[in-house]
Amino acid sequence: MLNDDVYGRWKSLVPFLYDWFANTPTSWPSLCVRWGDVVESNEYKTKQRLFLTEQVDDATTSSGRAVPNTIVVCQAEILKPRVAPAEAMIFDEFAKSPVLKKERTLAHPGEVNRMRCVPGREHVLVTHTDAPELFVYDTSAAGMGKAAQVKRGDGSSYTAPACALRGHTENAEYALAISACGTRIASGGKDSRVLIWDMRDVESAAVRERHKGGDASTSAAAVVGGGLSKAELEKHPNVWSRLEFKGHTDTIEDVVFNPHSAHELCSVGDDRNVLFWDARTNKEAGGGEPA
Repeated sequence: MLNDDVYGRWKSLVPFLYDWFANTPTSWPSLCVRWGDVVESNEYKTKQRLFLTEQVDDATTSSGRAVPNTIVVCQAEILKPRVAPAEAMIFDEFAKSPVLKKERTLAHPGEVNRMRCVPGREHVLVTHTDAPELFVYDTSAAGMGKAAQVKRGDGSSYTAPACALRGHTENAEYALAISACGTRIASGGKDSRVLIWDMRDVESAAVRERHKGGDASTSAAAVVGGGLSKAELEKHPNVWSRLEFKGHTDTIEDVVFNPHSAHELCSVGDDRNVLFWDARTNKEAGGGEPA
């Protein structure tokens, strides 16, 4: 059993138990964390981006404005084995570690329930919130240079996504996957459907938006819960799903691609079924059946 004495002894032994140890407390609870792209690597350490979320639980500022849920883009310095001196590993649960540095914060429209990085392009994030649509963010310097802060009618704001993924008719909160080769995005939701988007559509939509320009700095009132209103969605590129698989009879809770194929995936849900799908058997949306 872990008590104060045992915990205190463990803290004092941290420099002797581990090659390297770091701890950083966060301001809010976090539901998701993901490793991003490697920024720098040498014989002593690796600098790598880390994405984590902040769930603010309907908090407001002193002036009454809603505090946004956020994605925090950090840069972590990970020391190689037997590099860190013992005095650098004193564990203090209340102190922020210098190895984690915040680069920027993205205001997200609703709490982030799920977050995935695109393999091979780890600076590209796909998120689920309490809404039918998914959001894609390009966290690279070029992508963030194009991302405006959109003001809402209630005084709050959010960071404009690179695009919104559309197709679900009810909230899609948790089931989210990206193929190992980074070419397809899969999602499941309360509408009992598995939807597939093609990353080529996402990329071309973002390019068209950059060429088009336009003002996305103002918007309508915020949606209760999460996501964007119809008027807000019209201000950003929208990409509709290419494939739709039907077979579940209740909410889909998770979906995953075969790590060796971007065509094969399986899903599970509240209907107590595990369904396997092959995207090659359905060339257009609306007709997929379990394999």
